[in-house]
Amino acid sequence: AASGDPARAGTQNDRISRLEQEVAQLRQTVERLCAELGLSPAGPTDGDGRATTPSSEETH
Repeated sequence: AASGDPARAGTQNDRISRLEQEVAQLRQTVERLCAELGLSPAGPTDGDGRATTPSSEETH
């Protein structure tokens, strides 16, 4: 990598800035969607965090 190339460093910094902005927007979207669904952004607060199926009876 050409670490001494100022043009490349500027381009890389621009990309990092854009990615940081995109991550911030995605976080806001996740928080909004979680609020709409009544979920915690960190995940389920009860149970073991695993998905369950609605089936209540097993066949043997």
